[in-house]
Amino acid sequence: MRPRYIPLSTVLAVGLAACSTMQVNSEYNPEARFEGLQTYAWSQRAEDERSGRRVAPVALRQLETSVDRELAAKGYRRVTSEPDFLVDFVVVSQDQIGETAVVTDDRLGWVSVTNRAYVERRGALVLEISDPGSGQMIWRGWASDVVRDPEIDVMVKKIDEAVTKILDGFPPER
Repeated sequence: MRPRYIPLSTVLAVGLAACSTMQVNSEYNPEARFEGLQTYAWSQRAEDERSGRRVAPVALRQLETSVDRELAAKGYRRVTSEPDFLVDFVVVSQDQIGETAVVTDDRLGWVSVTNRAYVERRGALVLEISDPGSGQMIWRGWASDVVRDPEIDVMVKKIDEAVTKILDGFPPER
């Protein structure tokens, strides 16, 4: 199946489960220099997303707030002109169809098998850091999880959790 773009609030509104199934990873350009980076700005594409075309306003505000908070905690400053790096994001999701078999034994010697089909949506948030001059990606981090339909407060917590875990790997340790 082809990944589809869907609202950030839907993708990042993941699980009410007690343990997180969120998977986080990152990669970077080994030729990139991270020393001396002090300022950042959101990319123009990210600015266009703020218009609300495909992203719920509550989710977008939380994403921006979380990224700004995490970068500030690392000593980076948001500026409106001449940044050292740009921040961008991508949100994708994909439906997966599966089947589970439930086997029961009533201890009287007979076994029944019940097959249950399910559709599960996996969503991912990707944060990209790029060089403002060349536009080349210098670092990318992402989080993916099973998407559920929770309440707003759960969605906000999950967005914050994803951003915190993603940016924990920025800048990369070499």
